[in-house]
This record gives sequence, structure tokens and C-alpha cells, in this order.
Amino acid sequence: MFVATNKDFSGNPGVAIFQFKLTTAWDSSTLVCEKIYEVTEIGVFVENQLRTLAFKPDGTKMFVGGKTTDKIRQFDLSNAWDLRSGVTPGEISDSLATSDTSMRNIQFNSDGTALYIAGDTNARMNKYTLSTAYDITTLSSTFSTFDLGSRVDDMRGFIFAAALAATFGGGLRLIRKEGKLPPHFLVKESYDLEYGSDTIEMKQGHGSVILVDDVIATGGTMNASENIVSNAGYDLLDKLVLIDIGIAENNVKSLIKY
Repeated sequence: MFVATNKDFSGNPGVAIFQFKLTTAWDSSTLVCEKIYEVTEIGVFVENQLRTLAFKPDGTKMFVGGKTTDKIRQFDLSNAWDLRSGVTPGEISDSLATSDTSMRNIQFNSDGTALYIAGDTNARMNKYTLSTAYDITTLSSTFSTFDLGSRVDDMRGFIFAAALAATFGGGLRLIRKEGKLPPHFLVKESYDLEYGSDTIEMKQGHGSVILVDDVIATGGTMNASENIVSNAGYDLLDKLVLIDIGIAENNVKSLIKY
């Protein structure tokens, strides 16, 4: 497993890719950190806020991007899926800020001839074509765009939840901010934030659920999610997050804890 982060292993500022090995497949309790690969300031790629990474399917190329430069850097791996040796920094794309800024995510299509880039500023999904598969130097200068608008802003936990549901054959139920879900059979839960208040919604139902999110800090959203799960008619089995920043004690299971 690979994670792009703006912190080193001790929580200090540092731009790096963490490589983890799971000694037991799909069991996060068996995670072992094999390598912390620092993305250094090379050439014009001075990126201090990594946001996303992607790999060529055979594991011989890694692509990283961030919100500071809105560029993508290509790395060649002599050993597939292994950052411990033989990593060579490669080409750098031109700035992609013309389509959107504050790069959030990148994803290739199945054959590497198209690249999809999501940005925060304008909430758009932009599609670039590549004349040579998985070669960012051949990115088209033009792109097509789909305006996501308010449909997916601040919505990231579902990426992990959907993957888990697909892997283990479960269903997916979304908890969204007020006004984002179809207005039928919804339960609301309001809660306080450090800077104000917010309201989340969930469709009524029944059965057992596991709460999944990307990051937990103070735990306000997670606590509200626990309440709305109960009020909507579900039984809560567990709480999972990718990163626990550790600002407050939270009874959650995480892959990374600062």
C-alpha cells in the first residue's frame, strides 16, 4: 500500500510517499512500513503539498501530484511496486492549473491513454488524452471537463468505503452534508465545529454498518455520524479511517496515526 503525505513518520513537515506491506492481506493490523521515499525538490517540481498518486498497472511507473504546483511528476521504478531501490525521477508535466487548481486526485483509464484530474478550486473533473500511454510528456494541451459543482465537495470517505464494500460484497450508504442527498426519508444530525456548526443527512434504513472516512481530527463529524447511524435505524459495527491526526482521543481504527 502506498500513501502520499506532507508529514514524515514522526509527524514533522516533509513531502514523502510511504510504502507499507501487509503481512496478512487486507488486515491493517499487520501493516509494516517498508520505505519512506522523500519527493525532493528536483528541477521545477517544488511541491510541498502532495495530494495524489497513481501507478502504471505493472508497477513500473509512479505519478505524483500536488496543489502547490498543479503539476504531475513521473517516477520510473526498476523494481515493480517497490520504492526501496531503483527509483528514478522522470518527466514533469506542464502546469495543469488552466483546467483547475489545487489538484485533488489523478486517475488513468484502463490503457493509459487518458488522464482524469480533479481539482478543488472549481470542483471539476478534467480529462486529458495521452498520445503515448502513461507518458505525461504527451498530455494533450486541450481537455474536456465535467463540472462536479456541489455534488462531491468535501466528499472523500466514500472512495474508501466503496472499495471496501466492493471487496467484501457489502452495500454502500452515504452520509452527506445537508442538501446533497435526494430529499426522501432522510434523518438529520447537527453538530458543532471549531469554526461554527454543520448538519449531515442519511437515508433511513436497517442493518449493520461500518463508518468509513479518510481523516479524523477532533472527532466532531465522526461523533455526529455515530448519532445519525443510530437515529436512521442502523446498528454500528465499527469505525475506520485512513489517517488519525490524533487531536482528540477517538475510538476508531486507523491505518496511520500521527
